[in-house]
Amino acid sequence: MRRLNRFKSIKALLAVLVMPFLMTFGLGDVLADNYLDKTQKLAENIWVGPQIDAKAVKDLKAAGVMKVVNFRTEAEMNALPFDQAAVLKAEQLSYDLIPVGKSLGYTPQQVADFNALMSQHGDEKLLLHCRSGFRANLVYAAWLIKYQGMDKASAKNKVHKWSDEAIDQLLGLEVAE
Repeated sequence: MRRLNRFKSIKALLAVLVMPFLMTFGLGDVLADNYLDKTQKLAENIWVGPQIDAKAVKDLKAAGVMKVVNFRTEAEMNALPFDQAAVLKAEQLSYDLIPVGKSLGYTPQQVADFNALMSQHGDEKLLLHCRSGFRANLVYAAWLIKYQGMDKASAKNKVHKWSDEAIDQLLGLEVAE
């Protein structure tokens, strides 16, 4: 028991000493124990975050998240060491894949597909994710603009990642070369 307490004390000390450094470089979630500590809350019942793993699914279920929307490509998902859809289904969480990425581009259809899901989702808790949360933030921001009537500046303040070029592509606007 004494050895376990010593380990916990060392871990806590390291967290205190290392955390300011990690936060400086945007890596503060490295020491997070619960998956939701690695996410950003976009709305009362919507979170965006990085790729989940099997442990994260347990965290999501415990927090009452009922739906996961994934913005990774099928090739990315096939490279994972587990079947995310099967793990979520086993935990009775609903799952949708809307592939978005450089190889597929950013299209208005992806935002329309997301809108169809959002119109069905109601008030249930929802996680949006991709590898890092970047694409999930972009699609959510484009959805706010196109389907919720929000202006670009307000949408940009709602999300944590932004790319003018990608937003314009998702909205079907001409992109300046």
